Amino acid sequence: MRRRQLARSPKRQPLPHSIKKYSPADLQQGLKRGTLFRAVIRYNASDTSQAFATLPGLSHDILIKAMAAATGTQHLLVSGRVLQWKDGMECPTAEVRGSLGQAGDLLSETAACLASEGITQGDSFDSKVMACLPQTPWRIGEEECVGRRDLRSARTFSIDPPTARDLDDALSIQELGGGSYRVGVHIADVSHFVRHATELDEEALTRSTSVYMVHNVIPMLPRLLCEELCSLNAGVDRLAFSIVWDMGADGSIRSTWIGRSIIHSCAKLSYLHVQEVLEGREPADCPGLTPVVLTPGHTWEEIKRDCLALHALAKALRAARFQRGALRLDNTKLFFALDKAGNPTDANRLVEEFMLLANTTAANKIADVFPDRALLRRHPAPSPSKLTQLAGQLEALNVTLDVRTAGSLQASLERLRATHSDANLVSAVTQMVTKPMTTAAYFCTGTSEDASGWGHYALAAPRYTHFTSPIRRYPDVAVHRQLAAALEVEAGAEPAVALQRWGCPEAEELERIALHCNERKSAAKAVQDGVLYLHLLQMLERKPHACWAVVVGVGGPRYLDVYIPLIGKELRVQVSDLVAPGPSPRNVVGAWDKQDMRLTLSAGQQEAEAEWAKALRPVVVAPGVESACLPLTLRLLSQLPLIVTSKTRGDGSPAYLIATAYLAGPADGTSIFFNVYGHDRNAHGSPTPRALLIMGFAASHITWAPQLAGLLSEGCLVCLDNRGVGASDAPQHPSAYSTTLMAEDCMAVLEALGWDSVHVVGHSMGAMVAAKLAAAWPHATASLTLISGTGGGWQAIPLSFRSLWLGLQLWMASSVAKRAALDVKFHYSPRTLKQKDARADVSRHELLLEEYLAAASQGDGSQPAHGMTGQLQAVWRHSLSKKECRAIRGAGMPCLVIHGRDDIVAAPRHGAKLARRLRAPFLLLDGAHFVFREQATVVNGVLQNLLQGASFVQAAAASAPGSQTHVPTAALVAELEAWRVQQGRGPKERHAGVSSVASSADSLLHPRHVSSAQACVALL
Repeated sequence: MRRRQLARSPKRQPLPHSIKKYSPADLQQGLKRGTLFRAVIRYNASDTSQAFATLPGLSHDILIKAMAAATGTQHLLVSGRVLQWKDGMECPTAEVRGSLGQAGDLLSETAACLASEGITQGDSFDSKVMACLPQTPWRIGEEECVGRRDLRSARTFSIDPPTARDLDDALSIQELGGGSYRVGVHIADVSHFVRHATELDEEALTRSTSVYMVHNVIPMLPRLLCEELCSLNAGVDRLAFSIVWDMGADGSIRSTWIGRSIIHSCAKLSYLHVQEVLEGREPADCPGLTPVVLTPGHTWEEIKRDCLALHALAKALRAARFQRGALRLDNTKLFFALDKAGNPTDANRLVEEFMLLANTTAANKIADVFPDRALLRRHPAPSPSKLTQLAGQLEALNVTLDVRTAGSLQASLERLRATHSDANLVSAVTQMVTKPMTTAAYFCTGTSEDASGWGHYALAAPRYTHFTSPIRRYPDVAVHRQLAAALEVEAGAEPAVALQRWGCPEAEELERIALHCNERKSAAKAVQDGVLYLHLLQMLERKPHACWAVVVGVGGPRYLDVYIPLIGKELRVQVSDLVAPGPSPRNVVGAWDKQDMRLTLSAGQQEAEAEWAKALRPVVVAPGVESACLPLTLRLLSQLPLIVTSKTRGDGSPAYLIATAYLAGPADGTSIFFNVYGHDRNAHGSPTPRALLIMGFAASHITWAPQLAGLLSEGCLVCLDNRGVGASDAPQHPSAYSTTLMAEDCMAVLEALGWDSVHVVGHSMGAMVAAKLAAAWPHATASLTLISGTGGGWQAIPLSFRSLWLGLQLWMASSVAKRAALDVKFHYSPRTLKQKDARADVSRHELLLEEYLAAASQGDGSQPAHGMTGQLQAVWRHSLSKKECRAIRGAGMPCLVIHGRDDIVAAPRHGAKLARRLRAPFLLLDGAHFVFREQATVVNGVLQNLLQGASFVQAAAASAPGSQTHVPTAALVAELEAWRVQQGRGPKERHAGVSSVASSADSLLHPRHVSSAQACVALL
């Protein structure tokens, strides 16, 4: 049959990252009217009929108003067809062909990535292609054995990622004695099944490569071949193309045999298995590692011995390769583990070294026999001027690079790794060295007469090709055919006859194939990188990360370019996106010193405009990352901590990576005291439910005693003293008090604990703080319970006759005892105060008053005057906007409002109004402002059911009001301390001042502080 024509690929235009999104109304109505859209396109140059078009913004603005009513959906990803692109036309005329899905959806965005590169979606093949496959069940027949060496007796095994199914390669090793070994690399003989000029061959060439993405793979060949008949699976006979060397212990090659073979793999090993062996451990002792299944006649001890011998030879080969001047640039590679599998370094390098040797051996063979039509892969040297310029810049920073050759550059990088303990700096320098490098490409030697230009710069190899992955790369299939023809020529056949027999094309056609494979490989890499980028953006949108970044370029006072080793990405950071922390976040300004190439960042005088940066919480802080303080002076290779996240523009265009500085608060940052109760993991090591309890005005965290006693068995609880009360700091300035700032204090505590999600419970002012927390960071709030909460302002002022009368008496009280008696009446209902305590023949009022006075005399929960004034101001200024209510409702979190029927501090009607605004259930119980203490059984029952995963409606229904009991605070604290001593944890210790934040939460009463200067994310 006639081979499909492959057009030369013109240079791709610098085009947008992805397809622009428009409403289907625009497109449908436009097509009905016969409108042809002028479009900037991203296209497959070899087949313009498969181009994918985007509409210009002008057309969008005109059409969307007239036609948006056709459907309710906007921001649709679409594909199109180029109709014409005449001379003088800035953009081509394009026709919309169809929808790819909704913008922002991961699968639709993935489809757009594939479509923009002209890659077939899915793994289905045409019926004509499938007709080329052998009938199943298939076995090796006598005719397949002719001309092959039988290597089934050799102990052969594959080493791949644990989830791999397309096993291209396998290894074997045999000790010959005298320090010599026979090592075999066995590659799947795909060319036996993919015959030249068949429909299967045409399809494989068209695809040219398998495309590996995060969640799936688009194979080059039908799965019957790539996962079964060609794959070198263990326990079955398989056809292979083998290269076998006899070599010394130093890796020196003494003889080489190349030929077609039959092998029988005895085991499928993963990199994890081999790594365990290389590190002297037994894989069977590694939890979660799948046991190795061996075929009869082989033992695990033999496999281990083979792995160790191969590792020793691989190290010798690697050392010799770098001695010859090879270069390796190990940049950070982004990947997403959808399982627990990983690829350890030593095991990878073992396989890599023998694959490189096999590729080099194959390249030498076909280039020697067919110097005018060998398919090789070359890597040109980088631009000397760019490398020299980079070396000069780094030299000024005491980083010396010898860039004369690949070998000298490799030696310089090795010295840098040995002399600099800072891995981030080494990673950034490696990234800077990578930039001037060129891209390796396939070519036909017949189109390049100068053999000096055939080499591979990074590998320091004069000839190199791809031979070892024919299941996923078409060039490897072509090289297999050339290698088979070369072996026949060496056996005495005429070159022209051998080339024709194996379907090896002429030099001009082979060059077109090489160019096509280069273009498809570039497209596949663009898709792989694009899909990885999509997953990265999605992850960082949910969980912004604080990590180190290294400055790799400074361009004046407005921006700087950084490299982020954690994700292996470069990013331009705009100074306008930086926020100076504090009670009123301010902008950051940059001062540029052109002579010293230095940028100084400092806090400005204007309010910060980057709203997205002010709302960043919670943040996952990478190990070892600490917040920085302004002013900051930055130059090339300076490091600064960034918070990295993703952002969308809101018009349906692609999301993008963005960052702001991870800055600490002022030097006098507020220190927040908190206690952790219970265990954050159960006896089986699984996480337990976590709850944050936020107390109200003028009360310390110990006021939650009934909940601490009742909920300890349900999970891990954290309570804190709000700023201005108890053991937390009490800032002097009134501007340092607001419910928003207190919500940020809570987030700082959660970040210090490493909790990314928590059930939030707040009382009175604490309920206001809890609502602010849930509105600002809904993704961190698993549920929201508001007890005795109101909307703040006038709603927080008790205006009933009883409250005004008690307030007047409280203001006139001349002693602590009188104030205590009135304060108790303010917070508890008369019914509760008149009850007799079950443990003592006194009223609850007398018992509570006694505890109140005892606490006051010890200073527990004391509050300075400026702290009380500040908290009063926070309550008065508090409000929950419509936008914040929508944020809470839109997050879908369970939400409940609980109130006491006799509450004179926070009127029940205001609690009911708050519940209506949040569209939350409203639970009205007998009790007053401290209803959570008076009705501890009921409230604890609700919270217990909640922590176990019930909805609030279910939790409230399951906790019908029972007997009204109240266990005094002193008795509860005594019980908690007794339990602590019983567990062998010793007495509670209270720390003062600002201390470092511990990461464990394994104690019942573990008092800690968190400082805004140490553990807050810029208190934005």
